Amino acid sequence: MGTLHAREAIERGFEVRHFEAAPETRQSSVRSFGFLTFSSAAPGLDLEFSLEARRRWFELLGDDAPELLRPTTSLVVAADSDELAALEKLATCADADDRGWELLDRINTESAEPALAGDYTGALRSDRDALIDPTASLRVLREQMAASDNYRFLPGSEVLELQSDAVVDHTGRVTRGDFVVACTGSDFRLASSVLGQPSALRPVRIQALHTRPGPHTPAVPITGLPSLLSHGLGDGTLPSRPVTARDTSVRIQVKCVPRPDGGMLIGEVLD
Repeated sequence: MGTLHAREAIERGFEVRHFEAAPETRQSSVRSFGFLTFSSAAPGLDLEFSLEARRRWFELLGDDAPELLRPTTSLVVAADSDELAALEKLATCADADDRGWELLDRINTESAEPALAGDYTGALRSDRDALIDPTASLRVLREQMAASDNYRFLPGSEVLELQSDAVVDHTGRVTRGDFVVACTGSDFRLASSVLGQPSALRPVRIQALHTRPGPHTPAVPITGLPSLLSHGLGDGTLPSRPVTARDTSVRIQVKCVPRPDGGMLIGEVLD
C-alpha cells in the first residue's frame, strides 16, 4: 500500500519520502499468496475499485515486468450440491459478467483443471484474476520511482509517531511535509495509534505451506465457497459454516495457489 501510494503521489507532482521499517517493502507482502482476487470483491463500490485496481496493476507492470504479473483463470470449487446451488445463484447475479464468472459442472471442471480430484460437484470459474510475485513486483515499482528526482526511499526507518504534517522515526528525526499518508502494513502498534481505536482492529494470521513441484499440481488458483463468501458476497442465505480448531466434522477448505517453481501455496487466513 505504501509503495503504490508513493507511486500515485509522484505522478501527481509530489516530492515523496517513503519510510519503510524493513530493509525493503516486504513485511506484509511476503505473507501474500500472490493471488489477486479481483473477481471476488463485494458488490458495488468495492467491485468497481477492484476492477480499476486490476487495470492499474497491469498498466504499472504489464510492460516492464510481465513475468511478475500474469492474468489467470481461477476456480471456486463446490464441495456438494448445496454449494453448487450457491455458486449457481452467484453466477446469475447482476454483476456476474463484470466478474467474468461462468458456472461449470463436474465434467467441465475436470476439463478446465485435470489435476483437480476428489469429491466435488462443480466450480465457478473467472478470468478476471491474476498471479503476482509480491516482493519482486514492489522492487520493480521502486526502481521505476527511483528514476524520478521526487522520490527518496528510506529503508530501515521505523516511524514511531505521526503528526498531521510530520513523521518521527526511530532515530528521532522529524520529517515534515504537506501530507502524511500512513500505510501501517503489519505494524499493529502503529495501526492502533493511527486509528485511536485499538478495538477496531482484528488481528489475523496466515497458516500456509509451500509444496514441492509435482506432476499433479493444478495450474490455476483454487478456493472454496467459504473463502469466497468471506469477501462480502452473497445475501446471507448461502450455505457457510464457521470452522473451529476442534470441529472435526467439517473438512476445512483452503486456498491453493500455483507458484512459479511448480509447487503450490496452500493455506487460509484465520482469526
